[in-house]
Amino acid sequence: MSNPEEKSKTLIIPVKGMHCATCAQSISNNLYKREGIRKADVNYGTEKAVIEYDPDKVKLDDIAESIRELEYEPVMPGDAEIREVTMRITGMTCAACVAAVEKALERVHGVKEVVVNLATEKAFVKYDPKQASIVDLREAVRSQGSVSYTHLTLPTN
Repeated sequence: MSNPEEKSKTLIIPVKGMHCATCAQSISNNLYKREGIRKADVNYGTEKAVIEYDPDKVKLDDIAESIRELEYEPVMPGDAEIREVTMRITGMTCAACVAAVEKALERVHGVKEVVVNLATEKAFVKYDPKQASIVDLREAVRSQGSVSYTHLTLPTN
């Protein structure tokens, strides 16, 4: 008989965007919901997650998605240098609002490209996940006061 521990792999990854121990606990709890996750220790202080998993039951992309759906940013092995997200932004009423949101997002270290569309209430952002996180993008939008970030869409691979 094969030992289930033999198939176990350990992954240690940085996680950006946590503000407290509760953030780390939320990520850990969400990871445990995935079949194949045996251990999910997320540490706010070190900004790292130590994840033990069965690669036959859960893929690295699934692990990353479990973290991203909570709007934290895992830096996965082999991550693309540039990530793309579409953010829904409400409350923009004019070209000046669009310009303010674009400038706020462009000031986030690691953002490479920003396009904000007033008509669709969306911002398309390309950024380096090793330098910026989804939380950084969200906070940049919220800093504009009259507009609000409502959700984001991650591209499907």
